[in-house]
Order: sequence, then C-alpha cells, then structure tokens
Amino acid sequence: MKNRITGRSAFLALLKDEGITHLFGNPGTTELPVMHALKDHPDLTYVMAMQESLVVAIADGFSRASGKLVACNVHVAPGLGNAMGSLFNAAFTGTPMIVTAGQQEQGHGLTEPVLYGPLVQMAQPLVKWAVEVTRLEDLPRIVRRAAKIATTPPTGPVFISLPGDILNAEAGIELGRSTRVDTRCAPRMKRCRRLPHVS
Repeated sequence: MKNRITGRSAFLALLKDEGITHLFGNPGTTELPVMHALKDHPDLTYVMAMQESLVVAIADGFSRASGKLVACNVHVAPGLGNAMGSLFNAAFTGTPMIVTAGQQEQGHGLTEPVLYGPLVQMAQPLVKWAVEVTRLEDLPRIVRRAAKIATTPPTGPVFISLPGDILNAEAGIELGRSTRVDTRCAPRMKRCRRLPHVS
C-alpha cells in the first residue's frame, strides 16, 4: 500500500533523495507550504536570501564550489523575473540546478490574481526543461526527471512550477528512485588486423 503524503513533504523528500542538502529561497505566500514542510525535514538546510537574483546566485556558487546538484525556490512571476539574470549565468556556466517557484492554485490564474504569470513560458528560454506540476501523482516523476536532466551533460538549470493546491494536496503516491544517465564512455578495445602488403 502506498503511503499517504502531502505534496510539500513529498517535494522535500524527493529533493533530499536526489542529493540536495540545502534549499536556497526567498519565500512568499505561494511558497508557504514548502516552509511549513521544512519542520518535518530538519536535515535539509534552508538558506534564505532577500531577493531572488541572490537566491539563484548563492545556489549557483554553492554548486560550483561543491560540484553538486542544487535547488532553489523563488516567489511567483515577479520573483522569477528577478532571478532571470542569475539564471542566465547558471545556464551559461552549466550549473546543475533545480529552480522552483510557487504558483497560484490551478484555475485561480483565470482570475488574473496579483503577481500571476505563465511561469513555464517565462523560464523556458534559460533552462534545459520547464514544466508545471498539474497532478500530485506526477510530482515524483517530474522531480526525478528534473534532477536527471540538470545533471546530464551539458549540465544546466531546469524549472518546476509548483501550484499551491498540488503542494497542499495529500495522496498515496510512490516516490520512485533516483536515476542518472551514465555519460562516461571509452572506445571498445579491438584488435587491429594487419592487412596484407600489396605491391
């Protein structure tokens, strides 16, 4: 039987299983579910910065210094907009990074709320892959794929939009397991057959 888990707790558990030790962020209202879930994951260090460009820049520096996959969370459309310059730098240097942003609840965007924007379309020009989670059951597959894409050469950032209703939902889901593309290769050693000398 599948364990029941909230989207917010599943999200953090998935990050940790992918090797994430620090989550860099600048939270707003749409990120509150993630902040609430952090108390259940004390082994995940939250590093707060006061503006989104700094959040991504600090995560970028942490990845370059450690050589590891990193994760950062920014605040809805204006926050993602603030992060774009640093996201450009991370893309240019090939930093393996999962960037997430809290999104308004699904359907709420139709009312054009304050700070709303099409996050996936905003991020797409600067990332290897961008997606919005539309079903809690897809969250594990999306986070697993994001980690794999970010760490597969040429490495680089990926983006996930996290609607509030997905983070607050609860369901019985399987978290799956981490996978990586093995890009190490070497030519197969083969004996060379000497051709007969032709005069």
